[in-house]
Amino acid sequence: MKKSTKIKGLILGLLGLFGYALLLGFSTGNPIGPSRAYASENPVGTEQVELQIDGMTCRKCVKPMQKALLALPGVTAAKVSYADANAEVEFEKGKVSDDQLIQAVEDESSFFYTYKAKVTSRK
Repeated sequence: MKKSTKIKGLILGLLGLFGYALLLGFSTGNPIGPSRAYASENPVGTEQVELQIDGMTCRKCVKPMQKALLALPGVTAAKVSYADANAEVEFEKGKVSDDQLIQAVEDESSFFYTYKAKVTSRK
């Protein structure tokens, strides 16, 4: 086989693999696709609240808190900001209470870190 044929085959293979990765990444509901971690415009039947979070000492606090909020049934989006010390949470009306959101954040506290949350606004 000629060297140019091998190179063409390698390039086509890589392009195919890249295309497949793009296809997987942008299909609906795929975990590697567009993230539901960022709040979107309010679809009908959803609410948005902003939580003030006290006690975050580093950026490592963000992911576990975001994951805990997203694990609540009915939560459709959550964005936690270390810089702003807050979380924006979108959820289905009637599925999640303010107390549940607050508890999810505060449950991420540990021996070293204590988090306190409160609702500061509602959309």
